[in-house]
Amino acid sequence: MKSLPVFLIAPLLLFLFLILITDLANAVGGVFIYMLVMGARFLLDKFKKRKGNDTKGPGN
Repeated sequence: MKSLPVFLIAPLLLFLFLILITDLANAVGGVFIYMLVMGARFLLDKFKKRKGNDTKGPGN
């Protein structure tokens, strides 16, 4: 639950900021790119954690 602000509140604030300085299409595109980057970062952290656990087997 600690990542809830990152995935919900931050994109909403980003959208509101972008809609003030640009048009709707650019605001939606900016939020989409933000969500892609945050999702990729989440998956990379998950992969690193799993990869780290795989190398700590009983034979190592």
